[in-house]
Amino acid sequence: MGKKRWLSLLLALALALSLALPAAAAEPEAPLLPAVRTYAGQFTDLEESWCREEAAAVYETSLMDGTSQTRFDPQGTLTYAQVTVITARLQDLLTGGDGQLAASAAGAPWYQPAADQLTASLADSDSEAATYTLSRLSALSYFADQPCDRGNFVWFLAAVVPEEALAPINNVPALPDTSDMDILRFYRAGILTGSDDYGTFNGLETLTRGQAAVILARLADPARRETFTLKSLSYVQEVLGQAPDTVMLTVDG
Repeated sequence: MGKKRWLSLLLALALALSLALPAAAAEPEAPLLPAVRTYAGQFTDLEESWCREEAAAVYETSLMDGTSQTRFDPQGTLTYAQVTVITARLQDLLTGGDGQLAASAAGAPWYQPAADQLTASLADSDSEAATYTLSRLSALSYFADQPCDRGNFVWFLAAVVPEEALAPINNVPALPDTSDMDILRFYRAGILTGSDDYGTFNGLETLTRGQAAVILARLADPARRETFTLKSLSYVQEVLGQAPDTVMLTVDG
């Protein structure tokens, strides 16, 4: 048998074997942030909570602490000062740091080192999220103790999260209540899912600690991100209660 014939048979055999073998499963993406401490069940109010796993995960990455030694308070709020500190920790961890922030100087607000670190790290960025965050940081003393809303929380995060950490896994061309591209990126990456079947964001709604924990857990670990398909919103049907093809008004025939 000629050499070419042998080569053809070997190639055919190799192809047959490769088709017969199951395809290798895709390797899961590694977490963006490692666990640096262990959650030992100390937050008793998490035992029956909808966000127990996520709250435990963000505690282990050191992004969030409890409100006491025994409570996480998932229904509580986060102030703008607290969100600033969380964002500074995230930025430091994403760039190879340990998430430990400097102590504030005597007489300075407790959150000032976090605000200073973020201001310095975002100074050269020209992204919309960074520009917006810098504007908020420059006036932080006026509203530091006010509860943060969902929109501002995502914009703060978007200012420090690199684009490659937001690989899209969902097709989300639009949302009912916002066209903001940073918010859309978080939906497309499976970090945000919305408050209804249409993906409504409710950006002005006050952020709860539980919601923040879920967002941060999905951000820190791509394995937690959600795939979904949003329903298309028909304003005629949902708002007016009519079929989409209903004639509501006729002018000049």
